[in-house]
Amino acid sequence: MPAPLTEWADRIERVIAETPDCCVDRVAVIAETASTQDAAAAHAGGRPGLLVLTGRQTAGRGRMGRVWADTADAGLAATFVLPDDPRDPGALAAVGGIAARETLAAVAPGIVLRLKRPNDVLAIDNDGQARKIAGVLIERRDGLTLIGIGMNVAQESWPDELADSAVSLAQLGVGVDRIELAAWLVRSMSAAVRLLPDEIEERWGETP
Repeated sequence: MPAPLTEWADRIERVIAETPDCCVDRVAVIAETASTQDAAAAHAGGRPGLLVLTGRQTAGRGRMGRVWADTADAGLAATFVLPDDPRDPGALAAVGGIAARETLAAVAPGIVLRLKRPNDVLAIDNDGQARKIAGVLIERRDGLTLIGIGMNVAQESWPDELADSAVSLAQLGVGVDRIELAAWLVRSMSAAVRLLPDEIEERWGETP
């Protein structure tokens, strides 16, 4: 039985407290929002350290203004509000991609995962087909760095235009509660943001 949204904040607050050098110090859980990026900018109050999670994102954005499909309560949408980071968007997208990949690897160690520049995480199915399972969006607003991550969790089907390019954990035979995924993502992001440039390049090429 998935944990209700009312329990998410308490769970993430415990993870924050237990994670050394955690990249966030507080969390906001919103039942529904158009975009976690916009909600994060509004809720942060100009202060870094916020993680925004939502039960449903209805108008998420991808790179270059592309639309991230509304997947009701089947996906995980998260935005980390971090201090202004001088690294270029490509390097920051790599940080988010590494965090997403390592999160997915933690909950689904049997799945082959690849990172695709600039901002996609791909899962390789048994037929060798690579399809998108997670994506990263980098934005800078009001002196803050926003790292948004979307993950496909429980979708069983896709709109026709995404059927050949997207895949979820459920379609790969992995059942996981979204709050478990969010908890791992906090840990993974906290480690990834501290990687040095050489370490990012090395980790980018790894296959869990």
